[in-house]
Amino acid sequence: MAPENKIRQMRYHKYIGVDGCKAGWFYVGISRYGECDFGVFKTLPKLWQANKKEALILVDIPIGLPSRENPTRQCDRLARKLLSPLRHNSVFSPPCRDVLLAESYQDACQINKYMIGKKISIMAWGITAKIREADNLLQDHSKTRSVIRECHPEVCLYGLNGGQPMEHYKKKPMGQEERLELLNGHYDKSRIIFKAAIDRFKRKDVARDDIIDALAAAVTGFLSTGNLTPLPESQKIDEWGRPMEMVYFPVAPKSPEKAAQPGTAASGVISEMLGKSGSTEQVFPATELYNETWMLRLVMD
Repeated sequence: MAPENKIRQMRYHKYIGVDGCKAGWFYVGISRYGECDFGVFKTLPKLWQANKKEALILVDIPIGLPSRENPTRQCDRLARKLLSPLRHNSVFSPPCRDVLLAESYQDACQINKYMIGKKISIMAWGITAKIREADNLLQDHSKTRSVIRECHPEVCLYGLNGGQPMEHYKKKPMGQEERLELLNGHYDKSRIIFKAAIDRFKRKDVARDDIIDALAAAVTGFLSTGNLTPLPESQKIDEWGRPMEMVYFPVAPKSPEKAAQPGTAASGVISEMLGKSGSTEQVFPATELYNETWMLRLVMD
């Protein structure tokens, strides 16, 4: 049983990382005790309804959007600066809110150019439906606005890597191994989650990098205990009052001794929260099939 004072230090009962995927929204959740689950929800509102009780949700989707008054987002510029010269191209500018109703890429480009002076990239158009879904959820449920925060996986990894961007592209095997090594060093269930999700879902529904991106967000939330750093530090809001920010958790670079011992950070954090200093063996109960999501719970022995 975790000491009461340790539990109280965790601001939320659960820390959830979310990434859009072809099947909907892939998520990884880590409880304040270090237990975890993962799965896919077809819609973001369904994910919210299933996890709205005292959960912090970090989602890789733009929330605060540019407008005629604020045609560029400072968080995008700062993120590119942090990730340069290796991963800055992973940050692309989101469309203005008027584009969310466009029916084609051509229409979206015309609307965006009229409103903020430039067309949108095909990558931004590719996630416009996801942006609209998140925007509608935040509009319809006011409680979501304080617990659903925008993040960018590469910025999360930058923070977890002691202020250094990832060296390799995330869709390449070397890039995936680089990210898993880092994540497993902070939360030593990361490789288990990745392998289980790979085995559970088809690549046409959930890509390998979708799993890693959601993991990066979940581990960031869990390690931060909710005390996240916004980018930029002084909040900028859009025309609807939504924050134009990305959140992450800066971790101090590991010493050479600690860097040579992968998994020690996660084991230390979880053992401390559980009031244990011994075994970190995993117990795998029977998997459970739910209406919307398949979850594998990892329970500390």
